[in-house]
Amino acid sequence: MECKDLIKIYKQNKHLAHRWPPQNRDTRDLISLSKEYKLYATGPASYPINLKKLSHPLVADVVDRMSSRAHQYFGSKVTMGWGELKKHEKGSIHPLHLDTSNVNLASIIYLHSLTSGHTFFEDGTQVTPRAGRIIFFHGKKYKHGMTIPQKDRYTIPVWWTLP
Repeated sequence: MECKDLIKIYKQNKHLAHRWPPQNRDTRDLISLSKEYKLYATGPASYPINLKKLSHPLVADVVDRMSSRAHQYFGSKVTMGWGELKKHEKGSIHPLHLDTSNVNLASIIYLHSLTSGHTFFEDGTQVTPRAGRIIFFHGKKYKHGMTIPQKDRYTIPVWWTLP
């Protein structure tokens, strides 16, 4: 039930979302990109809302529980870098990549179950979106991406710093 409520919170606050990646209208920048990255830069997109912009008790509770899990598995010195309540549009793509920010641990909570829009890793591992499922992985070490969802996909990705 919480997952459905979190999707409702997203829809009520979609005015706080921004397109990612930003729409790139200068095709000269796209010439050297692969077909996958061209679609990523110009096609259907994701629309994240920074969790810090959402002052809702359910969001705060979910973040607290995620932090508890992160501490349980990775130690008490793990700190949250940032997080998002995110919608990936039907047909969007997130190509295989390594995270490039100053955080090194990534997590994803899936807010509904889908038969597409899997999180995948370079070694062939795929994680099917199931409502309430959370995964953690080292985003700078393991190349990861998302298969094309056949429906809108809602998640809460959070990035953490390990000492």
